[in-house]
Amino acid sequence: MSEPIVFLVLSFKKRNRELLSQVLVQADYQVIAVGNYEELEQALFHSGTVNLGLIDLAVCDRRIGSYCEQLQAADIPFFAFTPQYNPVVEQDSLAHGARSVLVKPLVIKNLLSLINSLVGKLA
Repeated sequence: MSEPIVFLVLSFKKRNRELLSQVLVQADYQVIAVGNYEELEQALFHSGTVNLGLIDLAVCDRRIGSYCEQLQAADIPFFAFTPQYNPVVEQDSLAHGARSVLVKPLVIKNLLSLINSLVGKLA
């Protein structure tokens, strides 16, 4: 039996964390949902294995870049999402290691397809 895929979900907005966690759990993934940088640091360095990340850029400040670089350095692929398309945010996110930058509202079917394609590469 293979190890479960563990998602790290960061969103400063509680409702977004809950919705993303629900979608991922229903898709048979494990989820560590965090709502601030302290929880993010705890999850990254003290929780054990994290395989993938979903980072909600809404309300994040410039510190998020260093955490994204830490995910990249740990070889943890992640997707970023944002409330509106912004080419500067997209370029910055990709430069900090994001695999893709998605614009809200997220289309769950498309999100899961993107995740499943990446999970297949992790196996």
